[in-house]
Amino acid sequence: MRRPQHHHLVLTPIIIATVSTLLPIAAGCSGGGGSGGSAGAPAAPVSQGAVTAQAEADPVTTDFDAGFGGNPSDVEIPSAAATPTARGLRDQLFAVETQGRVRVFDLPAVGAAVTSNRSFGLEAAPLLPGTAAGDLSIRDERLATVTGSGNGTVGEALYLFDPRTASSSQDVTKLDLNGREIILNPSRPDSDGTIVDRVPINLVSSAALVTAGVPNPRVFVASSNFAVSGGNLNFTTNNPGTIIVADVDLATRTATLRSEVIVTTDFNPSVVQPVRTANGASVVLVLSSGTGSSDGPCSVDVIDPTALRVVATIPLGATRAAGQIAVTPDGRRAFIGGSDFIGGRDRSEVYEIDLVGIEAELGNATPRVLAQRAVRDASNPIRLDRSPRANSTDFIASLAVSPSGRYLYAVNFNASFFYVVEIESGLPVTVQGRLDLARNGTPENFENNPQNLVVRPGTPGVDYDGPDIYVSLLNFLDPLVPDNRTALEGITTDKH
Repeated sequence: MRRPQHHHLVLTPIIIATVSTLLPIAAGCSGGGGSGGSAGAPAAPVSQGAVTAQAEADPVTTDFDAGFGGNPSDVEIPSAAATPTARGLRDQLFAVETQGRVRVFDLPAVGAAVTSNRSFGLEAAPLLPGTAAGDLSIRDERLATVTGSGNGTVGEALYLFDPRTASSSQDVTKLDLNGREIILNPSRPDSDGTIVDRVPINLVSSAALVTAGVPNPRVFVASSNFAVSGGNLNFTTNNPGTIIVADVDLATRTATLRSEVIVTTDFNPSVVQPVRTANGASVVLVLSSGTGSSDGPCSVDVIDPTALRVVATIPLGATRAAGQIAVTPDGRRAFIGGSDFIGGRDRSEVYEIDLVGIEAELGNATPRVLAQRAVRDASNPIRLDRSPRANSTDFIASLAVSPSGRYLYAVNFNASFFYVVEIESGLPVTVQGRLDLARNGTPENFENNPQNLVVRPGTPGVDYDGPDIYVSLLNFLDPLVPDNRTALEGITTDKH
């Protein structure tokens, strides 16, 4: 039994003058077994530490929805956020709103007073109803991308801009993906078993930029490709999911589609994550979240970014994995957020895959199934806990790994909880503590639901003094802040 430890979390509403409340959290004794840093390692039980937490009673928030203005009933949702590691961008936070506005915040050297740097629209006007801005990817100081999703005829796009200087829609270039079809050769079955030979591109959800091993930056874009009925998406039938690839000209920030199209192993690809492995190789991970009408199967495909093909797949089982893929700084492990509604279990869950030596698969002519690399899959996930709130269907909306690789941070959207999980290799996986972000809101009514979680680059106490984690909160109905729709929350922890 390991000696119980104490650590602290500080919840900091952005732009607040009062002193934040200190949150002591006592970790319980860990269970036996190892978390597994290698393929096939046995799963360890998860220990839940005792939690004593008190949040600020009177939240003061940063309103993301100050840009387009207009009708107060137009609700903005934070679709993505990023704290770039690139030099020159390390002290900034980028956030994307569903209606197509990018906001850039300056993070302070001392304190929690985040200030607005600038904001700009991806288009000259807000995105059309039924469409939304999605994933944000910033790979270096020169290039950032945002995906746009819709119904296949409107809204499908990839936007590109310079994250250092973009200040209006005129600084954004666009790759229009509307009305495009993919011809499948050979043909493949949809989720109903019907053989299809062409699929419409729709619900573009995620993109990843890869800059290593190729002459120009290459962007990999996931599209779910639901069936279309009467001009509307049929969310119960999935066509084969695809990854389309484009080469980027940095001088003009324009993207040119390649002829190669990558078909994912399972349906509904929703997350694309580039990885630099421990040996310096580049691979691309793609999470397929399963069909719209059932739980799973879910899997993670491993793509060779040079050969442009799936070289391996890691099955996660029958579940609804979604959210993000968080990779440890050394490139050896990855964690995937999700939820599990099978058999009424309805818990917050995290899955883990082993990436040690994954670059050995890059030469595969046909994909290999690597079930042993699913250290934690649907049968033995990291279970955080069941929400104590009524009518709450838990799922992990966002997660990230600490700079040391010892801790995993996660947020539960419907329950409005923030978690710290110890994941140090060779030690039992332990939930170190849970922080309630709901304040006086009711998460079941979409009040203070955490959507995006990002970690500030650098060393706390050395590079900056203030929150090291930022969470965007969706807020439709909080009675304390009636005109607020999105807030930015700062969290300070000594678990780095």
